[in-house]
Amino acid sequence: MRCMRRAHLILASTVTIAVSAVVALRMMAAPPPAGLQTIGLAEWLRGAERPDSTQWTRRMAVAVVSSPSQPDKRANLDTIAATAERISREHPSVRLIVFGEASLGLYHDPSDPHGAQMRVAEPIPGPATDALGALARQLGVYLAVGLIERRGDSLANALVLLAPDGGIEAVHRKMLLHDLDVRNGVTVAAPNAQVIEVEGFRVGLAICADANARWLIDSYHSEGVDLLVYAVTSAVPWVSLWRGTWPMARHYGAWILAANRAGTEGEDVYPGTAFIAAPTGALWAVHEKGPGYAVAVVGK
Repeated sequence: MRCMRRAHLILASTVTIAVSAVVALRMMAAPPPAGLQTIGLAEWLRGAERPDSTQWTRRMAVAVVSSPSQPDKRANLDTIAATAERISREHPSVRLIVFGEASLGLYHDPSDPHGAQMRVAEPIPGPATDALGALARQLGVYLAVGLIERRGDSLANALVLLAPDGGIEAVHRKMLLHDLDVRNGVTVAAPNAQVIEVEGFRVGLAICADANARWLIDSYHSEGVDLLVYAVTSAVPWVSLWRGTWPMARHYGAWILAANRAGTEGEDVYPGTAFIAAPTGALWAVHEKGPGYAVAVVGK
């Protein structure tokens, strides 16, 4: 019986690794541009130790959100506001709240991919960032939200970080596109990396597959980033839970704050796993499935 159980565990692990590989490879629409090569998958096999929080000299409470999206932008903004207000009410010490990729609309509408994105896309700054800035100011928090940005006649997949005074602290634009981004009419952004000070932490931004790019890893590592704000649309976090680790954190030597998408959009089902990973790679806090959020205190 023990041998059978061990065989089942090995089989389950093998299947999980295979699924992880397939999902990760599907994140890319085409080979990455020069300088943006991604790391391999062998790191997923390593375990990770939890850091010793007794050694920290600085701490900050943070939250990552798993949220569903609708075609209606106003409804999505209302959901973001309601969720952020709930987090601030239930966890008043939280200073940074992170929402997922392309949160103002569906990630992909196969019936009208480009048109659907054009209907929710906005310039930055614009009405949506004004509303989100007002929300950040009302709650007195930093707020990170992924949205589709209209840049003249083109579209970018962007992540905006808003400050407690309502101003835009930084904008990251996606460099490594999923094939659905391409179908949506999103254009590839030039290599870009921003480092912002938040409550004494050096913070960088990334969107989904961008976090795998060696260029971004090297850029943020050289800048001594303490924390990576990471907006995703991905099933990979759910698959990785069995190892209790998110190995990308080791490459950055930084906390990873990953906010994800949840729910069904057409034929696509998003599990909604959101997590906070320590610099060692250990998963520090996880919201496993569906809409919800995870809160944790990070430190250095």
